Amino acid sequence: MGTTTVETGDSEGGTVGMNQIKSSRIAKGVAVFFLVCQATVMLMFWTHFNSSHMSLQSKQSLLDSQFAKNAEQRNEMQAIRLDLTEALTELNETRDQVESTKAKLLQTEIQLHTYRLQLKQALLESDSTGAVVKFLDKADAVPLIADVPHRAGAKWLVIAMPTVPRKSSEASRYLEESLAAFAAQMPTSSADPLFDHVVLMVCNNRPDRHEQFNSLRAKYQATVHRDHFAFVEQSIANPEPDKHDEGNRDRPGWKVRQQTRDVVGMLRKAQTLGSYVLIQEDDFVLCPHGLRALHYFIDKANHYNPDWIGLRVSYGLSGFVFKSSDVTQLADYLEKHAARRPPDHLVPEYIGKESPESKALLGARRNMAVRWNLLSHIGKWSTLRTAKSPGYPGCYTPLVYPVVFEVDGFNEKACPNDDVYPCDRKAQEFPNFRVTFGAEMKPLDK
Repeated sequence: MGTTTVETGDSEGGTVGMNQIKSSRIAKGVAVFFLVCQATVMLMFWTHFNSSHMSLQSKQSLLDSQFAKNAEQRNEMQAIRLDLTEALTELNETRDQVESTKAKLLQTEIQLHTYRLQLKQALLESDSTGAVVKFLDKADAVPLIADVPHRAGAKWLVIAMPTVPRKSSEASRYLEESLAAFAAQMPTSSADPLFDHVVLMVCNNRPDRHEQFNSLRAKYQATVHRDHFAFVEQSIANPEPDKHDEGNRDRPGWKVRQQTRDVVGMLRKAQTLGSYVLIQEDDFVLCPHGLRALHYFIDKANHYNPDWIGLRVSYGLSGFVFKSSDVTQLADYLEKHAARRPPDHLVPEYIGKESPESKALLGARRNMAVRWNLLSHIGKWSTLRTAKSPGYPGCYTPLVYPVVFEVDGFNEKACPNDDVYPCDRKAQEFPNFRVTFGAEMKPLDK
């Protein structure tokens, strides 16, 4: 048998060599793999960085564009603001021109009214041939009313309200309530028949001493009722400044005489503003639907007796309605007799023709009265007395004696089925009915 010999030394060397080659190849492969991974990571990082950089540039570009657009809008807004400012300035200038024109028109109207009064007086004092023998002196003429608000046209009705400061906090609210009641009834729609035809003239008889008057004037001049109010002031001098007598039931004291003078001045102001003048004291308020009722009663009085002197619609000094053409003569009568009786007695004396002088002045003319009271007396504290006043009749209560004097009140016996007295000379075409205010209107039997 033959023998086979294996040389283990050479075999181990070959095996080691092969392993080294494999290891080298693996190491190169790993190195290549890592190089590839590193290149991939760097490529991904560069791609992301480049994308982010481009995104930032895009955003910056967008911001720059938006900023430029905002700047343009700001410039446009600034231009619009400047245009609005110029337009507002032009509007204010136009408003000032309109107000100035209204003032001139009112002044002209007052001057024409003054001339008419002077001519009328001159004609009354002419001789039998008709030649004018005497003109009014300049001092006798009706004074121009510079402090009346600018209104070019006369109203249908002027409510003349005298006011003075009141001491108690409760009494100080009377004027505010009176004005609020009036404003609540004034229409703000031009479609309403009473729109822009009624004005409340508040006459402050104590300038620089009536804070509530000032505050209410500022309040209503900033509302839609601005043109429904006329806030005027006057200071009537006392011809007897050293005389401070209290007076009695038969003779008015100095405060009552001053009240009469204040009313006279107020009436002379009011007569130029409207066709009819209603006296309303500042502690009375219009009853509900009072303005509508006034329109109804004045219209009915004109149908019944077109030449009426005065129309009684409430009590006290409040609630006398006069035609503006009759106010001058009434004011002159009150001024002349201020020392003899208080004003709320002198007016009934005048319209009732109780004195020889008033009878001669008024001739066959008659005063009239409505059945229902249209003004409610809210005042409990008088400006002339310290005692608290008693209760008074309310809205739509009958205006009969003793609420008012017999000479100027409603006569239920003479007109049982009517609401205006006297009712014997009414126009035939006017319906024979009376209105029960606050209830359904019911026709009455003839």
